[in-house]
Amino acid sequence: MKTRLKNLGIILLFAIMCAALVLGISGILPHRSAFAEQGGGSAAVLSDTGLISEGYLSAYAYTTEEAEGAYISSYSVNGGNYGQNLPSKALDGDFSTFWESGTYNSASFSAAYTITFSDVAQADRIIYSTRQDDYPGRGYPSVLTIYSSAEAEGENFDVVCRINSSYGGNKVIFDLGGTVQCRRLRLEFTELSSNVKLASAAEIIVLRPEEEAAMAVRSAFADYNCLHFTPEFSARAEEFVAQAKNTAAYAFSNQVKLLADRAAAVLSGEVKYDPAFELSTAGGAQNPIARHGNITDYARNNLKMVWMGTNRQVTGIGAASGRTLTVFVEAEEGDPLPSLECTQFNGTWRGWRSGPIALSRGINFITVPDYYGDWADTVAGGPLYIVNPYTEEEQSANVKVYIEGGYSFPVYRGGDDADAYLSELENYLEKVESQGDYLPDMTEITTDNLILTVTATQAAKQYAGGGYSPDSAAVRWGEYLHSLFDFCGIYAGERADARSQYLNVNIRVMQPLSGAAAYAFGEHIGIYPGGSWEVTCLRAENFGWGVTHELGHMMEISERTWGEYTNNMWSQFDKCRNSGEEARGNFAAFLSATVKDGVPYSQRDAYSAHTDAAITWWLIESRYPGFWGRFENNYRYADRAGITDPAELHVYFASLAAGADLSYYFERIGFNWSGSHPFEGYDSASAQFKSAISAALSAGTIKNDPLKLWYLDAGSYNYTVKYGDKLAMYGGTEKVDFTAGRTSAGVTLLMNGADDYRHLGFEILRGNAQKGYSVIGFTYGRTFTDTAPAEGEDYMVRAYDRALGCSALSAGSVITSAVARVDGQDYYTLEQAVQAAPSGGTVYLLADAFAANIAVSKPLTVAPLSSDVNIYLASAAVMFNVARGASLTFTGGEHTLALDGLGISHGNALIVSEGALTLGENVVVRNCVNTSEGGALRINNGTLEVNGAIFQNNSASNGGAISSGGGGSVTLNISSATFAGNIASGNGGAIYANCYVNLIGAAFTDNSAAYGGAVCVYRGGVFTLSDCTFAGNSAAEQGGALRTDGKITFGDKVTEFSRNSAQQGGAIYVASANDARRATVSNAEFFGNAAELGAAIYMGGYSALGTVGTSLDIQQGGTHALYVGRSANLPAIAGTLVLNGNATLYAPLNFGSDFSPQGSSLGGAFTLSGSEQSAIAYFAADSSAMPAEVFAVTPSGAFAAEFAEGGTVLAAGEVRAFLVTLSVEGQSTAQYFVQGHTFVLPQAAEKQGYTFSGWEYGGRLYAAGESFTVDADALFTAKYQKVSEGTGETPEQPQEPETPGAQPLDPQGMPAYAYAIIAVVGVLVVALAVAIGIYVHARRKK
Repeated sequence: MKTRLKNLGIILLFAIMCAALVLGISGILPHRSAFAEQGGGSAAVLSDTGLISEGYLSAYAYTTEEAEGAYISSYSVNGGNYGQNLPSKALDGDFSTFWESGTYNSASFSAAYTITFSDVAQADRIIYSTRQDDYPGRGYPSVLTIYSSAEAEGENFDVVCRINSSYGGNKVIFDLGGTVQCRRLRLEFTELSSNVKLASAAEIIVLRPEEEAAMAVRSAFADYNCLHFTPEFSARAEEFVAQAKNTAAYAFSNQVKLLADRAAAVLSGEVKYDPAFELSTAGGAQNPIARHGNITDYARNNLKMVWMGTNRQVTGIGAASGRTLTVFVEAEEGDPLPSLECTQFNGTWRGWRSGPIALSRGINFITVPDYYGDWADTVAGGPLYIVNPYTEEEQSANVKVYIEGGYSFPVYRGGDDADAYLSELENYLEKVESQGDYLPDMTEITTDNLILTVTATQAAKQYAGGGYSPDSAAVRWGEYLHSLFDFCGIYAGERADARSQYLNVNIRVMQPLSGAAAYAFGEHIGIYPGGSWEVTCLRAENFGWGVTHELGHMMEISERTWGEYTNNMWSQFDKCRNSGEEARGNFAAFLSATVKDGVPYSQRDAYSAHTDAAITWWLIESRYPGFWGRFENNYRYADRAGITDPAELHVYFASLAAGADLSYYFERIGFNWSGSHPFEGYDSASAQFKSAISAALSAGTIKNDPLKLWYLDAGSYNYTVKYGDKLAMYGGTEKVDFTAGRTSAGVTLLMNGADDYRHLGFEILRGNAQKGYSVIGFTYGRTFTDTAPAEGEDYMVRAYDRALGCSALSAGSVITSAVARVDGQDYYTLEQAVQAAPSGGTVYLLADAFAANIAVSKPLTVAPLSSDVNIYLASAAVMFNVARGASLTFTGGEHTLALDGLGISHGNALIVSEGALTLGENVVVRNCVNTSEGGALRINNGTLEVNGAIFQNNSASNGGAISSGGGGSVTLNISSATFAGNIASGNGGAIYANCYVNLIGAAFTDNSAAYGGAVCVYRGGVFTLSDCTFAGNSAAEQGGALRTDGKITFGDKVTEFSRNSAQQGGAIYVASANDARRATVSNAEFFGNAAELGAAIYMGGYSALGTVGTSLDIQQGGTHALYVGRSANLPAIAGTLVLNGNATLYAPLNFGSDFSPQGSSLGGAFTLSGSEQSAIAYFAADSSAMPAEVFAVTPSGAFAAEFAEGGTVLAAGEVRAFLVTLSVEGQSTAQYFVQGHTFVLPQAAEKQGYTFSGWEYGGRLYAAGESFTVDADALFTAKYQKVSEGTGETPEQPQEPETPGAQPLDPQGMPAYAYAIIAVVGVLVVALAVAIGIYVHARRKK
């Protein structure tokens, strides 16, 4: 009986059908909404429309027509009928008519409909239809009691079942819980669901049982996805399937046909379980359905974000457009069910997804919509998504969804095995290659916060071949998105919601949107396949302004959004906080539009014209970090204090977020929300605004602290975050010293420098005692030029720190008198003096002067008259421009003449010359900053003569001090000059030139660049060097002192290279491209230089070592001194050569007839990298008498080098050599020794707080002074022991136990194992006591 009931329950579980195929989606298995209090009956909405087809009813329904066997012979009701709604209309086969009782149900009356059969009938189901008129559901039996009688007359009835249900559709099938044999059936409408208590029925259809085989297939499957048979069905599966296909039930019932056909497919192996297509809410599921709650609702209604947050979840299943999916759903009674969403991969912004499609328990059919637009770069169809807006409290862990009709594609879920994903990606791309008209080139990466829908091709390129990994990308995406969410206040305070951890975004490749590099719209960000954004998203690094800008769009709160502006707040945050860079935007223009006092509101346009990079709000964030998150939360949650004007509300919420009344700030910048809501200040605001601000001030929520936020610069945010309150520097009492002088542009002020990271800049005021002083400008540098000075007014200055504190106002300025004299005539500006000077004349400087854009068109000399003087750059421009045919000479004589660029960054050199430029003794050129070529000087034509001048702390992209691209039209003669601390971001820290350059007695110290730390010769420049020094220069890449692609020769006096460094060519890197540019290195000394390859010289082009009668001394100890590359062109070596250091040779060295063995020596390890190379060097004559302690390092090992062939060949010998390395605190020195050499270990360097214990090698500790015989490569590591505090002695070592196996004792002397024994015994005693107690208690009960 139990088995029978179970089978009957399963049969009804599949009572479903074709309406799904007609509509494209339907739940074909019934949702059980009722249970039987007696007999096991149940009710379900009729979804298998085949059951009311003419064919099915003809085979299985009892009708009133006379027929062989039993038929309905009569019927009766106990309450009559209402109007014309006769009882016969419930049995007439017409669903548009109905019977309605003529008597209301009451406590003492329940309407009943009794059917009498002509003979004994068998029935197991009743199809019931409610009335189809304007009152559907009226008269529906919420409690239906079914009786049967074996007799044709009388009142002898037995209860079959009582079914509780609720109205859910106009056709319901009541399952009687088994087959009933009877002559009469009575349907008692025990309780009605409608307010009008009149029972009714459009149709009552009594069904006889189907054939055994048809009933068997209805209960064939043991699982929800119909893949495994029940044991009962399995035993006769083939028989049942064959017989079922010959029944009317198969012909007309959608469910029977579906299940019979599926059973046949399972039997044939055509259909089988694939875990890739099953999704589940169970923990640890391969394809999980997350239960994080309604993320979309949270994002829209709580966070008020316009597009961020989706309930879509990745399935790893795709489907082609037009394909019909079979979707099986299993869930507990009462579980809310997920939905399914179909999408187009690489679709268009407005048409790519279906929206959620509801699922029902049982079997659903879904036809995939077609959004394909015949695009060349994708195919019709795309990913399927589960939509599940429920939490673990709302939904059980027993929901399962199984999808058939699609295909699986590779998905990486955060935390998955990256290698397994890459293998899946590779296999999928092979399928795409052969099935490209069906399978899209797609993959997805998903985390709690991200769905990244991209091309599988690009994912494979980045992860399989690009050195990136999906696991690290997933982690970086999480960190990045969490930082953006935190920035806008999502995690802040009591409003934080658990759903915030799952706030997410879908970034997907889409069809291009005209004019946009990417876009954000409707729960997704669209990027383009194969573009840089796709690469960025896969790598998850350097997200940059663009990606963050689009994410900002997604997170905007529409009420306070200024499109393309406010969303840049997130970009600014990422740029500053995450990337450590300065903010983006034209801060100078914003400052210029805001700085001046006395400008009427109507003329202020900082907000409307200069806030493109969200500068308006970023300045507030820069002073009050966290402002934006608090500001956003105010719009989400704060009381609006009765304010209705959007501009006033904006200012009020901003003030609350900053903790300061910002009315003054928004007035100052000309704030006007949406162009139609001006905010002209507190005085012009509404009463509600004033009341709200007043209340906040009284409560201490905000303070009245009108800081001049518009003075903050692009770096202010990072300073505030890093230093906070430490940025305060000025206390209102300090005074600024400054001078003011006339220039051709107006009056220039020079303030004493404040070399302190806390200093921000200087505020400039102009006026007089009568009218007062007002702000006219602000400068971050040391100079300010008033281009419209006013007669009778002077200047005052105060300094501001980065906390926006300020000094006291300085005393009024006194503009200096004459600064220059020409032929006895004094001039107030240097430009006037230059213009007045005759050809060949001299301009004498009387005092410090300012200069900018002074054109020199004649021969002229500039010199101090009687004291040290400075010429300061007055503005971001050239200081002097020397015309072709003109000449300009600077000389200090007995005094110092300094040309000072003041660190003002601009796009040109301090002096640009087309003529003849001379810098004599005691001339200093310093602090010049050029974003282009030539920090101090750019020589485009003519000559430069430098004799004793100093170039200090200048910088440029190329040629930190001097640049010339004039080729053969330019000659630079530089003698006794000093170049110190100059920098180039590209080439030539001090000099970058392709012309004729003669360097005599010049000193280059601490200059730096990427290529050519001091000097970079390019494109065939011709350089001569003599008696120069290069010390402490550095290159990030090549040529710490000198990089050359030009002709280099060394003069008679030795040039010295020391302490220079680079990756390649610590001192010199030769890249000369042909013989005309050959670089000949001679008369030079090298020591203490450093590089990975070629600490002294890296030869990668046409080069030469030594000339007749010269010496070349390379003393680089055990470092890699010389690199002769594969592309090097090196003729015979001449002169004398001392090479003490290691080398790499792609070809043997050639020592010619001009080489002098006497005075020469070779020492070090020479790595032979040429093909089958064994010789180190060839000599024109016997050189075996030359000292040569050399080792040859070959692919087969290291060997001591020997002279052969009459001393003309130096090559690897037979004696093996091994490398002994001494490592001290990560620093290593290494040296080769021949096999059998006895090596004495030295004392290691001292380490404070430690004593040297010895050298560890091979598991043994060797003492200093101990001998070691070399027979293999050996690495000795220095070991130290910490000195005991307070004694200066090393601590005693713990003593070994005297007896093997002795146990340690506790402080009381008890062995440790004793405690374990006591614990075990204690547990056993307690257990025994409990057992005895239970036994005694049991006995007492007996």
